[in-house]
Amino acid sequence: MNANNNLRTIYYAHCRLTYDTPKESTELEWLRIKYPRAKVICPNNSIGKLNDFKDYLHVVDCCSQLIVSEIDGYVSKGVFSEIARALGNNTPVFVLRRQDAFYLLKVSGIEIVNEGSWKNIYGKVIVKK
Repeated sequence: MNANNNLRTIYYAHCRLTYDTPKESTELEWLRIKYPRAKVICPNNSIGKLNDFKDYLHVVDCCSQLIVSEIDGYVSKGVFSEIARALGNNTPVFVLRRQDAFYLLKVSGIEIVNEGSWKNIYGKVIVKK
């Protein structure tokens, strides 16, 4: 996927379970290298803990792109909500995946998999093929 390197603000949506982990730092480093002229917002490092989740959604509203990190092919309820907000705003959403190297896929939709799990298996992203 050829994503534009001139984007101004990218929101890196990922589950709180991965905050302060090697997964977070590796993905964040890759994003900053991939988009050297963009401001990459990491909620953990750039924003910190906010009192109301709606405040994170307001940050998503101000971004030109959302990049999502999954855990074992799923997203948390918070990340799901951020994706829904971005898609509703017609903001481009990509999912970050890794085999031998990182790559991005365009997200075309989302679906709830397990409403009872707000942590890491709440939903799945649907990608364009």
